[in-house]
Amino acid sequence: MTRIYSGGCACGAIRYETSRAPIFQNHCQCLDCQKRSGTGHGSYLTFAQRADMRIEGEANTWRVAGDSGNDKIHAF
Repeated sequence: MTRIYSGGCACGAIRYETSRAPIFQNHCQCLDCQKRSGTGHGSYLTFAQRADMRIEGEANTWRVAGDSGNDKIHAF
């Protein structure tokens, strides 16, 4: 039996679905993730290939400097 991973944004404008398992799970406590989520952390799943993911809706992206100084790409 294949597990389906699905989700999206709170307003429902963007939805995703894939049968691929995530390769990485992250719970970040940086100040930026705290501000974005309104909690003490942000939780994220990373998948290997976007081509295997069905995405509905259109996200906008922007870059911010991470605590390390590296660029982080955010999407909303």
